[in-house]
Amino acid sequence: MTWPVSKTTTMRRRLYHKISRYTIESRPRRVLKAADFECPPQYISGLQKLEQTITAGENLFPYRSKSVSSPTWRDGLLDYWGIHHLHLGSDLMNDGFIERTDELLFCRFDSVCAYFIKIASHRPEPWAKKALVEIIHQNWPETISDCRLSGVTGISPELGDEDRRSLRAANIVSLLDMPDGTVYVDPGFGSTTSGTHIMDLRWADQMFTIAKAIESQISSDWQRIVEDAKRQGYHLKDTETLQLLKAVPGLYWDVVDQGSGYWFRQHLRD
Repeated sequence: MTWPVSKTTTMRRRLYHKISRYTIESRPRRVLKAADFECPPQYISGLQKLEQTITAGENLFPYRSKSVSSPTWRDGLLDYWGIHHLHLGSDLMNDGFIERTDELLFCRFDSVCAYFIKIASHRPEPWAKKALVEIIHQNWPETISDCRLSGVTGISPELGDEDRRSLRAANIVSLLDMPDGTVYVDPGFGSTTSGTHIMDLRWADQMFTIAKAIESQISSDWQRIVEDAKRQGYHLKDTETLQLLKAVPGLYWDVVDQGSGYWFRQHLRD
């Protein structure tokens, strides 16, 4: 038995995690707004509709960039700072997306809350403006505390927004210094120098490690698995016809023998 380990399969693992990371899970959330959050009058109706969609746990895909459907699209704002941008139109268009708007809502999500940071225009480009992270720091610092550098206060020379834009283009993670001296690494974790997002790479590597561990476990348990299958009327020939059905991280994998249709659950062992 061998689990796929080709370069193509590794890239697919990374792409799968990227799609999962870019997806905003449909679940009810509480909306929290920054202390100085303001909505231009022309977007009040659209914002109210968006809030209702969020609190009801409905699908937010129509509010996203149309590029989100492209597997090659990279959202630097999300990759480096963990910030989504959503359109504020009121009407759903024929293409399945909400009417596009010049000004966008910048926000972050966790499993419980949606954090409304700011509404700002496409122009000038807002994607690398440190002010967005400063608002998070001022209002919800606990949500990015894992990116705070302990014992570091201020950086020199100070980076400007254009500097950060250039660093992103070169796949370089930067430091973010706040007005009070607090310093963060990019809250979205950023990319490796090859352009792969750090968390996508880490997840793919973990999946490979787990796959090899499962492969070893099944190989060592193979005689027992064959006997269990035989008692149920199935005849297993070898491990080369095994295929993964379902993986529950940290708990078990469900595996099927493609030749006979027999499936079994392999629990992960320490």
